[in-house]
Amino acid sequence: MNIMKLIDDLIINKDNNIDFVNEGQDISIDIKIEKSDYISLLQDFDENSILKEIKINNTNCNLTSIEINKTYSLQLSISYLRKVYKYFIFKDFDEFLNVNRVNNISEFYYIHEFKYSSLSTEKKLDFIMQYEKISQLFNIINQISIDKDKEGLSDYKYTIFDKRKIFIHSLYNKKDILIFQNIKNIDELINTFTDEILVNAEKRINKIFLINALEDTLSKDKKQININEIFPLLSKVYDEYQIHHRAYINSLDPAKLKEDANKALKEYFSKLNTLLSDVNSKIIFLPIAFIVSLGQMSSQTQAKNFIILLGMSIFCLILYKFSVIQRDILNALSKEIESKKEECKEVNKLYNSVESTLASLEKLTFSIKDRFNWTIKLNTMIFVIVFLSFLFYSNIQWDDYIKINGKPISSLFSKMDTKKKFNSESFSTLQNINSKY
Repeated sequence: MNIMKLIDDLIINKDNNIDFVNEGQDISIDIKIEKSDYISLLQDFDENSILKEIKINNTNCNLTSIEINKTYSLQLSISYLRKVYKYFIFKDFDEFLNVNRVNNISEFYYIHEFKYSSLSTEKKLDFIMQYEKISQLFNIINQISIDKDKEGLSDYKYTIFDKRKIFIHSLYNKKDILIFQNIKNIDELINTFTDEILVNAEKRINKIFLINALEDTLSKDKKQININEIFPLLSKVYDEYQIHHRAYINSLDPAKLKEDANKALKEYFSKLNTLLSDVNSKIIFLPIAFIVSLGQMSSQTQAKNFIILLGMSIFCLILYKFSVIQRDILNALSKEIESKKEECKEVNKLYNSVESTLASLEKLTFSIKDRFNWTIKLNTMIFVIVFLSFLFYSNIQWDDYIKINGKPISSLFSKMDTKKKFNSESFSTLQNINSKY
């Protein structure tokens, strides 16, 4: 038998009496051992520190003395059940909400108030179904919020903003669920918001409609609002959302939309062409400045070499700063183009008419970004080469700066030259002696 099924049978068996002890950290349960599987389960509990105590007739006993068809009183650790088996036990539904008010938990759980187990009960309780719809509502609110802060064990504060800031807290209880389940067409409301806000999350205009609907419906005198205050107003929020949505659809003129989109895309092309012209001029100026500076350097004009190096340093620095600024401008333009692309996707058939233009813009943007990166790299390389050329043409006595084992490098070269001269003279002498004999 599956061990999770055994745990569930053990907890929800109607013949068992359950008492919550130690402020909900442990439970005391009476169980009749009818199968050997139960003994194996208790042994596993004991190994995982879940079984804290076992008694028969108020007398402590151990696992080796357990017998079939006898009733025992067990004290189990709830915290260890959660940790080891991910099995959550709650005394009542309010305790369940205190831990899981926002997110629909996926682990196994048992609510003693309803004798309800998520593992073994085929049909969900109405309370649980409403709870799952509220969890779905929180997912929608999370999608339209600009911030989410945890304020307690299961209390979150969602910040929504368009015309004014509203803070929605996730506080509600069992009584509020009774109000929620009586909302007219609640299933249609939740399903519509789910499809248009969560499933079609790329349609940002729908999020604006819902934010505006909340702002228009909720009290303008309050910024801090609990979710249970929104429950009675959800039908009005839904109606306002539909009004905003229909008004937007009715205001759409396909020809005007296409004209505005093409006008915006032409402006992006113009801005990108300006950036492309700038980057091309930089690529041309860099090699010219490089050739001119190297052509003017000479070992006879040290002061002039230094002035050329200083001038190239300033030139390369200015060019680098200018390129970085324009690259940032290009990144900003890329975000605007991406935003325009998403706007066009929100209107049927409009995106198809401008898709090729958007693709060309993205290709041009990538090409310009690549050229800017190469300009910055080339700028750095040229400066390094000019600096090395300055060092090459200089009359710096390197032995004043470079030493090996405390001796100037020039002295090492002079010794090498002396040794070579000595070897050459010695070889000549040997040749003369050999010729005589």
